[in-house]
Amino acid sequence: NGIPIPDKPTDSGCYVLTPSGCPKQGFDAVQWTRDTWGEQNRKAGESQSQCLSQRKKDYDSWCGASDTMMVWNAPPAPPSPPSLQGCFVFTPSGCPKQGFKALSWTRDSWGEQNRNAYRSESQCLSQRKVDYDNWCGSTDTVMHWNGIPIPDKPTDSGCYVLTPSGCPKQGFDAVQWTRDTWG
Repeated sequence: NGIPIPDKPTDSGCYVLTPSGCPKQGFDAVQWTRDTWGEQNRKAGESQSQCLSQRKKDYDSWCGASDTMMVWNAPPAPPSPPSLQGCFVFTPSGCPKQGFKALSWTRDSWGEQNRNAYRSESQCLSQRKVDYDNWCGSTDTVMHWNGIPIPDKPTDSGCYVLTPSGCPKQGFDAVQWTRDTWG
């Protein structure tokens, strides 16, 4: 068909090019176009075979063409984790549904302030991953949590309480050993 093929993209992800167009649909990717639907719904950003094989078949069938071209660029490996305390996010394939990219470890300030992710390992590693994957429209978000050091146990007699993850339902925080004067 003689149409010049543009340079392949270098950012991570799955990309489509339709040199002869997409006759059955109102879609033409004459420039390399990120396959965000495939990344969000078929793991095409994480899996080379999903992108290059399955998504090509999908596009050929959907478009009524046979010359669909696909490019897959692997997501970057996570950098060395931070040593600071807190909850951090890394989005290897970016955040297709938002204008956000955490291509290096980025503090999850919102999650720390609003979801207790600074103090709670499960909030950071589990819930915030789900939150980011949904918000971003991706499945490869990586979270890292460095906990708060536990202070030495008190030496004075008595009953003490420590709530490293806080006590959000009661508005009670005992980040240091605190004498239980109530119970």
